[in-house]
Amino acid sequence: NYSIEEGMRLIVPGGEKPYVPKVVTTYTGPVPEGARGTGRFQWPVLGTITQGYWYGHRALDIGAPTGSAVLAADGGFVGFAGWTDVGYGYLIVIDHANGFATYYAHLSNIYVFEGQAVERGQVIGAVGSTGLSTGPHLHFEVRYYGAQQNPRAYLP
Repeated sequence: NYSIEEGMRLIVPGGEKPYVPKVVTTYTGPVPEGARGTGRFQWPVLGTITQGYWYGHRALDIGAPTGSAVLAADGGFVGFAGWTDVGYGYLIVIDHANGFATYYAHLSNIYVFEGQAVERGQVIGAVGSTGLSTGPHLHFEVRYYGAQQNPRAYLP
């Protein structure tokens, strides 16, 4: 006698995963004119912090309805925009050309392309629940020369 319970992983014989396009390149061209950050970040989405920064989660998770606008926290250029296989789902990485980069993960839509210059406050994507996610939210990271930082230290 078998029963299916929440959290169980099911295997369907002959089943197929849906096709999801994967982006494996990142922008390596010149920094677009005017695509440098100010070093002053703004909140990337209106919502509620559902998980803070700690040693096991080096980001902020900000809960918001699917489709909510995700904004560039500062000016820069899009270093990556696409699908990842490492749990982020649809991801945008903005290189602020001053040592900082910001990561916007689990997106439902991406509205920018690699190499594009973006301004602080520009809509770049939409909140979603792609990749390893338990519900709609924005996973927001701040990195300084590659090292993950506590985003709260840089937000107003």
